[in-house]
Amino acid sequence: MFISKRSNHYYYLFYFDELGKRYKVSTGSKTKSEALRFLRVFNAKTTVKQPVLPRVTLEEFSKQYLAFSAARHSAKYQESIKTSLRCLQAATGNMPLDKIGVREIERFVEAVSHGHSDRTVRAYFVTCASAFETARRWGHIEINPFRLVPRPRLRELTPAHFTPTDFIEILRAEGDQDLRELYLCAVHTGMRLGELTALDWREVDLVNRVIHVRNTEYFTTKSRKNRSIPMTSQLCAVLAERKKSSATPHVFAYQGRRLTKDIVSRNFKQCVTKTGLNPALHFHSTRHSFATWLVQSGVSIYSVQRLLGHSNIAMTQVYAHLAPSDLHNAVSAISISVPQ
Repeated sequence: MFISKRSNHYYYLFYFDELGKRYKVSTGSKTKSEALRFLRVFNAKTTVKQPVLPRVTLEEFSKQYLAFSAARHSAKYQESIKTSLRCLQAATGNMPLDKIGVREIERFVEAVSHGHSDRTVRAYFVTCASAFETARRWGHIEINPFRLVPRPRLRELTPAHFTPTDFIEILRAEGDQDLRELYLCAVHTGMRLGELTALDWREVDLVNRVIHVRNTEYFTTKSRKNRSIPMTSQLCAVLAERKKSSATPHVFAYQGRRLTKDIVSRNFKQCVTKTGLNPALHFHSTRHSFATWLVQSGVSIYSVQRLLGHSNIAMTQVYAHLAPSDLHNAVSAISISVPQ
């Protein structure tokens, strides 16, 4: 049993039966490391006798998995799971789960690539891979075929963000003082919209000028971890004044009622349209702006990671190229004179 790269740049697995007849099967990979992984899984599958698995179709499993995940994930992520599995079924048909292999997954990736962004395609892939890992644990399949296919790659794109001048225009366009102060807090802290609408006065330390983003009985942070964000003197002054007249436990309200994410997103988008700014900008762009301005001011990418609450530095690296001065300092260490 061995692997070999063919003229189409894909690696193939060659093996022999008891009579010496040779067979080959595509590993579905152009990289040797992925091909070797396929070889290990294939070898284990063919040499170890596996128990008979209960056969279940993709549609049946989708219903089981959605019911299982309902108590474990948010309603928004539930919709993402449903959409991802629906797209997979549209590309493969309602196949038995154990018959879905590398080629079917490649067709799925190819199908969803039409009309969707790179990030959406990758999200669908990761969501389905997670679901199939559960199917493996449940005994519906022997191996997770998504582990044999490389994740779709993302093009490096700079997230849309505001310039300080543009953001001042947004504040001028917003007629509601409550929303204007929420926008200001967002761009000064990089907090997510859900974190802002759930923010309680108990989490705002005006003495030490710190906002605590914490998990509570009614709110869970995206990373499920707590973090603390220092306040600027400007933001601290705004919140101190706001607290004097606050009649609710929540820091931000709208017309006397608790704010919802839909209200904020809709009003913010109206401000973007009114000012004639880039239509790609939306409320989450305040978070990108916070990170961008910090990096451009020389703040380390690791500090930005902690402030944003990213669980992985790779998520923050998208802003790294915005600090070219570091690269200039690095290459300035090279000094070679041209001989006269």
